[in-house]
Amino acid sequence: MIAIAAWFGGLWRVCRAPWLPVVVHLFLLVVTLPLAAKLHLDLPASAQTVIEPGPGPIPDFDWLDEVTANKRSLLGELAPTVIGVAAPIRNIDDLLDGRTPRFALLLTGVLLVAWAWLWGGVISHAAAVRRTFWKACNDSFSAVLALNIGGLLVALLAYAVIHGTLFRLAWPLVSGGPESTTLVWRVIFTLIVVSAVTVVSVVFDYARIALVLRKVPIPEAVSQSARFVRSNAFSVAVLVVATLALFAVLLLGYAAFEFIPGGSVPTVSRIILLGQAYIFARVTLRLCNASAQVVLFERVRAREARD
Repeated sequence: MIAIAAWFGGLWRVCRAPWLPVVVHLFLLVVTLPLAAKLHLDLPASAQTVIEPGPGPIPDFDWLDEVTANKRSLLGELAPTVIGVAAPIRNIDDLLDGRTPRFALLLTGVLLVAWAWLWGGVISHAAAVRRTFWKACNDSFSAVLALNIGGLLVALLAYAVIHGTLFRLAWPLVSGGPESTTLVWRVIFTLIVVSAVTVVSVVFDYARIALVLRKVPIPEAVSQSARFVRSNAFSVAVLVVATLALFAVLLLGYAAFEFIPGGSVPTVSRIILLGQAYIFARVTLRLCNASAQVVLFERVRAREARD
């Protein structure tokens, strides 16, 4: 199957360049440091030494409520779910409920620009284009940034229309029954919203590949990508499912290592190391997925050229 071959081909291309996930991780770490520094500066001095790490009972998080109460800065959005395995679950819940914390918006904006610069080098490396990584990043930055912004706007529009239709108009009609039935409807509505946003994201993923490798205008790249996804829907879906399955395994592993038997409080060093290891693994998975998409794109185009 061409999709499975593409996935292992993308994995192999990342494994052949172990420096790539390291460079990407360090770059993302550097560009997000200002947000972390801003949160740190907003913390009152007394709050920085409240928790004593080490064995002991499960801590009381009332201190966090006191620190963040009535704060209008980024500190007001600080919560235990900013880090740890609960963070992605909290983010999904916020997305479904239509909440947009300012911290999440700022972080999304920073990462949007950062990845726009990285994608040119990542895609060119996966396609074995004879350009240095840094030159490829610079050459494609402005075009990829414009495409990323366009993709974000389309995804937000799709989300707003579908989420508003399902959770604001249809939800009152189906939420009055038994709790189990209401849960089923929520799961169904969630899958519809996530599927729609995923389709938009995937189309712009392949548009980014066409933009970097073929140097076509943005509208043409999106048009080529839409035709590619429609013509190869099954293979594209297999890559999406494989990536989601591996992400679920990664999340479960993170949860297993984050859990402290006996209710002990994790040390600061443990929190930092586990968090960075999880982020590094997530970045590596994203690079593998992007490389697999490039491999699939190249092999399908090569097959079409032979035919």
